[in-house]
Amino acid sequence: MNVTERFLHYVSFETTSDEDGTTSPTTQGQRVFGEALTKELTAIEEQLGQEQILIQKFKMYAGMTQDQQLKACCEQIASKHEIHKNKLLNLLA
Repeated sequence: MNVTERFLHYVSFETTSDEDGTTSPTTQGQRVFGEALTKELTAIEEQLGQEQILIQKFKMYAGMTQDQQLKACCEQIASKHEIHKNKLLNLLA
């Protein structure tokens, strides 16, 4: 999802507060929006963890092999996971 799509998704939630509300959040729409954000951030956090594990594994594999072709392949895979991890971090920026 690009920035524009993400923005349009977020503004589709009804988040107008209830001035007479005694709870926080004051409306069901605010609760639903908060739950959606929590779910999205949890998924990103889990993906970041998986990417970090894959980066470490493929760097370890590259360090363990004597085969230069296999070493280069493992380093390339680790690099691709590093790029993906950085893209996920940019979602949080």
